[in-house]
Amino acid sequence: MAQDVQEEASRLFRAASAAHAQGDYAAAARTFEAAHDLVPSGATLFNAGVSWDEAGDGHRAADAFVRALRTGELTEAQRDRAIEGIERTAGDTAVVEVLGAGRARVAGRAERATPSTFVLAPGSYELELWDAGGTLSRHTLRVAAGDRAVVEVPAAVAASPGEPTLTDEGPAEPRIAPPVAAAAPVIDGEASRTSSSWSAGWTLMSFGLATVGVAAVTGAAAVRAERDYLDSFRVDVDARDQARRWQRFTNAAVGVAAAAALTGFVLVLVGRREDGSGPDVRLGVGPTSIRAETRW
Repeated sequence: MAQDVQEEASRLFRAASAAHAQGDYAAAARTFEAAHDLVPSGATLFNAGVSWDEAGDGHRAADAFVRALRTGELTEAQRDRAIEGIERTAGDTAVVEVLGAGRARVAGRAERATPSTFVLAPGSYELELWDAGGTLSRHTLRVAAGDRAVVEVPAAVAASPGEPTLTDEGPAEPRIAPPVAAAAPVIDGEASRTSSSWSAGWTLMSFGLATVGVAAVTGAAAVRAERDYLDSFRVDVDARDQARRWQRFTNAAVGVAAAAALTGFVLVLVGRREDGSGPDVRLGVGPTSIRAETRW
């Protein structure tokens, strides 16, 4: 039986190669996918992706390329070609992850064992799910460009019919405004004869330290979002945009922290005790510079 399956997969592969050579790229792509269904192969899926691309169906090409990449069997040149094909349609695709034991089919494509990934054009599709026992249920799946959804397949579809649960992958993006720098103070030496400079300096240094904590949190969020983008083989444009937003927040927090800490440190150094002893100091803090003048 195994020998028969292997021979049939080889026959389909040869037929797909012949169709591709004749310029019938869509037929070649479908036949390559059929060969892969019999004997899974990253290279066969890659050939399907190239054929779909040449047939002008970028979404089906991206779908095949994502599956091929996840096998870990592609050469470096094949991997680069697959990523290039995915990125070309990344802004106009939806990614649907089907989880759970069973099989799934979307938009009339060949059945796939789950868990599996479908890359789709925006639109409405019929989603067919088979549970581990072979029970079939049909559902309507609606996706828009940039969507990344997860379909949870119940352990027994027949026991809980209805729409599958669609949930955005990961937590909702927190809405955190970037830190805003306070107006730069200008401190006169005469007014600093009290402990106000000393106190203000420590306050600014504390603020700078707290802002470093904010930068650490937003930086970690940027790293996680960037990792999600790379894990999706650069299909998930939401993760890419989220990583960029978190990076901007991090850069702003680092800049504010540095300015506050430096200003606070200088104020602590030149601040007077309340008895008024010490030099006469005039300190000017501008947006890009600090100027100090000391008179004994």
